[in-house]
Amino acid sequence: MKILKNFVKSKLLNSASAYSRNSEGSFAVMGAVTMAVLVAGLSIAIDVSNGWSARQTLQDTTDAIALAAARSESDNQTELTEIAQNYLDLKFPGASGSTVKLESITRNGAVVDVVTSKVQPTYFAGIFGHNGLDIRVASSAEYEVRDLNLALVLDTTGSMRSQTSSGGTKLAALQVAADDLITQLDGSEGEVSISVVPFAQHVNLGAGLANENWLEFPETGNNRAPHNWSGCVGSRLAPLDTRITSSVARVPGIMTNQCPVSPVLPLTKNMNSVRQSIGSLQANGYTYTPAGIAWGWRTLTPSAPFTQTVNQDANKTDNVMVIMTDGRNTKSKSGITHNSNNQIPADRTMERMCENAKRDNIQIYTIAYEIQDQATRDLLENCASASVNFFNATNGDELGDAFSQIATSLTVARITS
Repeated sequence: MKILKNFVKSKLLNSASAYSRNSEGSFAVMGAVTMAVLVAGLSIAIDVSNGWSARQTLQDTTDAIALAAARSESDNQTELTEIAQNYLDLKFPGASGSTVKLESITRNGAVVDVVTSKVQPTYFAGIFGHNGLDIRVASSAEYEVRDLNLALVLDTTGSMRSQTSSGGTKLAALQVAADDLITQLDGSEGEVSISVVPFAQHVNLGAGLANENWLEFPETGNNRAPHNWSGCVGSRLAPLDTRITSSVARVPGIMTNQCPVSPVLPLTKNMNSVRQSIGSLQANGYTYTPAGIAWGWRTLTPSAPFTQTVNQDANKTDNVMVIMTDGRNTKSKSGITHNSNNQIPADRTMERMCENAKRDNIQIYTIAYEIQDQATRDLLENCASASVNFFNATNGDELGDAFSQIATSLTVARITS
């Protein structure tokens, strides 16, 4: 970036020099001036774009701070400041070259007001004497009791057997982190229901769901499952693979051993059942994240195949999905199965599915767990409902921190302004 800045500055100076030396007519003079204006405009546009992105990230973080503080119900200034600072430290760790500051956090009854600021470095405006953009945002959140439906979409692929840099296997760290999240949510004022969706190359619904009307098996040509069906399902043909309604076409049951051992646990208020499901997870297979997203989404909706939310009050219930994965999509669709090896169409399917779920009022959190591939981290960040809903966990300890922060933000508070 420094090289680019020097290039821009050089272009501006050269254009100005050309303007002063040129004596061959107005066309050359106008050309030099036009070049200088275009380069300067492009430079400023880049700084403005970076500033807008930084403002949005700061706004998302400030909203999360206000929500967490409102949920805490604390009116102790030290505690409120600590909540805010913890969020800022998490989102802007060692923010090199920028200054992030908590301007104020106050409570007035049920409402918490938060103001934060940041100095965003500029790369080109410094040429004109402006070395930083001053960004200041505010947020207010009000406490109210709400119910929660939470789908835990968890990667159980073979790579989760590997050791994490903080000790133990990735899967063991996930199980501890998820269990801690359950403990944090257990006993909330509103009702909490949790589903568990283990995914790998496919998803296992459990053989007990055989012969449901929303299923179809190529082997039998109808919804009658072969006698040795294990509960594994694939995806409908495009574009239905990015939607969840079962009224247009049935979900294909498939005969394969490329399925998680543990089946999906539908939404339940029984936290012991949730803990047992998470404790039984086993790591095996390859990665096709859209499969997990599809079934996490389905557990949160009132229509078949899962109907646990039919009688809930949608006006007082939050539907949330947490997606955790430790790697890129190594598998992609091949008809109704996920046996191909092309990451690009798998990523595109995942993008569309995330957008469709968000349009269905599903709030999405995503966690990249020791993922080195930047493109996959970007994919997960874009999938999240807001930038503050994305967590990049580089070890087991940070995975635990991510689940804890998510549990804290799954509040009964709401943004008021």
